Amino acid sequence: MVDDPYRVAAQALASGSSDAWVRRLLGPVKRRLDLADHRLLVVLQLRLGAGDLLPDALRDEIDSTLAGFKYSFTEPGDDSMCTWSENHQALSFTCEYLAGRLLGNRVFTNDGRTGNAHADSARLHLLDWLEDRFRWGFSEWLSGTYYELDAVALTMLVDHADEELALRASMVLDLLLLDLALHHFDGRLHGSQGRAYRRQKVDPSHQEVAAIVADAFGKPPSFHVDQLSGIFGARQRYRVPQAILDIAHQGGAHRIHVSHGRTIEETIAHAEARELSRNPDATPGQLSLARVRACWAMQAITDPEVIGDTISVLNRQQMWTNSFFAGLRPFRKFNPGLGPLLVRGINPITIGMQLGRADITTFRTPNLFLSSAQHYRSGQFGDQQHLWEAVLPGGLVVFSTHPGSVGAKAQSRPATPSDWIGNGINPDIAQADNVALVLHDTRGRRGYLEGRRPELSHLHFPIAKFDETRLTERRLLGRKGDSYLAVLSSHPYEVVSDHEVLQRGPVTGWAVVLSDRSEFPSFQQFVDAASAWRLELGREGLQLTARHVIGFGRAASEHVYELGWDSEFTVNRVVQRSDHPRYETEWVEMPRGGTHCLIRGTSSTLRLDWSAGLREETGPGLGS
Repeated sequence: MVDDPYRVAAQALASGSSDAWVRRLLGPVKRRLDLADHRLLVVLQLRLGAGDLLPDALRDEIDSTLAGFKYSFTEPGDDSMCTWSENHQALSFTCEYLAGRLLGNRVFTNDGRTGNAHADSARLHLLDWLEDRFRWGFSEWLSGTYYELDAVALTMLVDHADEELALRASMVLDLLLLDLALHHFDGRLHGSQGRAYRRQKVDPSHQEVAAIVADAFGKPPSFHVDQLSGIFGARQRYRVPQAILDIAHQGGAHRIHVSHGRTIEETIAHAEARELSRNPDATPGQLSLARVRACWAMQAITDPEVIGDTISVLNRQQMWTNSFFAGLRPFRKFNPGLGPLLVRGINPITIGMQLGRADITTFRTPNLFLSSAQHYRSGQFGDQQHLWEAVLPGGLVVFSTHPGSVGAKAQSRPATPSDWIGNGINPDIAQADNVALVLHDTRGRRGYLEGRRPELSHLHFPIAKFDETRLTERRLLGRKGDSYLAVLSSHPYEVVSDHEVLQRGPVTGWAVVLSDRSEFPSFQQFVDAASAWRLELGREGLQLTARHVIGFGRAASEHVYELGWDSEFTVNRVVQRSDHPRYETEWVEMPRGGTHCLIRGTSSTLRLDWSAGLREETGPGLGS
């Protein structure tokens, strides 16, 4: 933690320093442009932490902007913002709650409600959001981009919210940092991600969450007051629990199973039950809005289960001018009751945006890291999901995708999926410790808004980043320091560039095996062993036969891995479980939907009890 840099900045502004950076943040907020909530959070931190030092004119302009903003899609007025996805709900409701508390008796000009009314409403939504993240995890799981935003919103609540809300925000921030600690490798966050972009995937040093990872587990980076991550760096009340620090820096080999998010059926059922528990006489419109808020948070907007509610809410809230819904405008007069039939008939690729339940398997040692989402919506359309990656030290990342193609002009953001972002058609994936099988089948039914579908899969394999490589028939092998990686292909591959390898065909497969010098004293020995490994693609799926050490084993033996399409994954004919609890590791176990979490570090323990509202850290110097 550091001295509050926002008070330093406010003092400079009061002394005549340029306020251009503040006005640069306020501009998009006033125009209600997308990502306005990002800017508003920084402005709020300045206003709440140092408002007494600001020049009167600037403080009044900030307050006027806060009172005139549109915080939710349920408020009147046109805008070009997304306020409904998981991270935007956290940001928007945090801004609304804090602005409402700050300006409690002031009338907010967009909808005529007082600040106190806004704060009360936003507080209820925040409690719902926090409970869902605590019990079920994040739809945008392990995202190097969106975990930064969530962490910053939570930090703001810990510092500025009422006691109960601050406590519960602390508990969710604990679990977010636990995710970062569990998937901490070589100083960075790694793993399968619910949403990820090309730049951050191929070079994890560009992840937005990198500054928070460094601050929490390493040397705090430098930051500026106009950057979101600076809010976490300037936190006043939250301290990273020692148990989580222990996990982040734990050596040795570790198997990590986690589950994030819910199925759309679970989401709808939970939203309806929550609304009815508060309002037994809820109208169909109120239930529809509850379902939409929950489903849109997981980016399920055009799925058959929610499309009728989506059309109804867009009509009721007069949201058709929002550019995010431009692709749906042809259906604005369509009978919402026929929505599911329409969606099933045209099969839109936007269904791939849904961030449903993800069961993540990760295996990490100091020398290697492998993570994947097990059987994640296999054969369905994808969007920005990053479903597997193998990592060696130095930020060397390997992964495959099926290049997506969008046949319509994108609105408000680059079109996805694309070459390295997400998958056009999701592969089937399964992992056992340091081995993963990836089966791409692109033969499914074409979809509305889909462009040309490539019949291939390709591998990001940055040849120049390895210390040594051997590219042999249907095998790519590399060494980085004492770490080794092998990728076997089901078909002959083509080296397209210094980072791209592809297999052509409607059905292709990859097998990934990681090892290090403890198993093979030299890279040549690894190459020789891999020459005998066999990957076969048959009618039943992929089969890898390899003699090597798996996971925590001490002696090499022959293993047979079999992955049938969207079916059980077996190792030596033993079925491998793929439906994970919320957490299943040596440090923490928690069922999906659980309300209790006990995190055991090497020197301390953190106990979280959502039902009792209890957060207790014990250990040397920490308590009993």
